[in-house]
Amino acid sequence: MADKKALVTGAGTGIGSEIALEFARQSSDVVLHYYHSEKGAFEIIQKIQELNRKTTAIKADFAKMQTCFELVDQAIEFLGGLDILVNNAGYSLDKSFLETSPQEYDFVFNVNIRAQFFCTQQAVKFWLKHKAQGSVINLASINGLRGNVNKSAYSGTKGAVVA
Repeated sequence: MADKKALVTGAGTGIGSEIALEFARQSSDVVLHYYHSEKGAFEIIQKIQELNRKTTAIKADFAKMQTCFELVDQAIEFLGGLDILVNNAGYSLDKSFLETSPQEYDFVFNVNIRAQFFCTQQAVKFWLKHKAQGSVINLASINGLRGNVNKSAYSGTKGAVVA
């Protein structure tokens, strides 16, 4: 992993922040994406800087697809390339099937599926243009393998990731 360049989405908290930190521990440079968790992202940035790795955090709202393209482009520009894309960002809606509104459904699918798809598309375009190889890591959930009465939209998105 030495000297690899990684973008980790949803890296302001939880699994994403730990993935970003582990890349830095393995001597990679990392761009962290966040939307709500600015404080968490910058706490991880400080830890990564202590490891003498190049890092920054970029805010992007995955409910707006254009930000997916912009995020990947900004990460590439900052890092001077891209070797690894980790699609970790996700939104879990805790509502039953009957209570989920079309707007909530769209939001969950935009963040959990469309953002993964279009961030990956932008990264692959970069790799093809530069005749480079890259790796994509998509995170899912056990909810993608089985339904959950209060996570019907979320489970659907995670099932799509598994597929």
